[in-house]
Amino acid sequence: MTETKAPFSARNRGTYQHLDNSFPDSAKVAVLHMLYDLEEKGYIPSWPTIARELQRISK
Repeated sequence: MTETKAPFSARNRGTYQHLDNSFPDSAKVAVLHMLYDLEEKGYIPSWPTIARELQRISK
C-alpha cells in the first residue's frame, strides 16, 4: 500500500511566515532571472501576472 501525503500547503499551515529571510540572495537573483526569461519568451503574459501569483502564494 502506498502512503498518501497531504499537499505541501496543508502540511505547512500555521503562522504566517515570509520566505524572504530563508532564501539566500543567490536564489533570489536566480528566481528573478528565470522570471525575466519566462516573461521575455512569452510563457508569462506580463509582470502583473507574476506579481499577482507571488502575492497569492505568499499568503
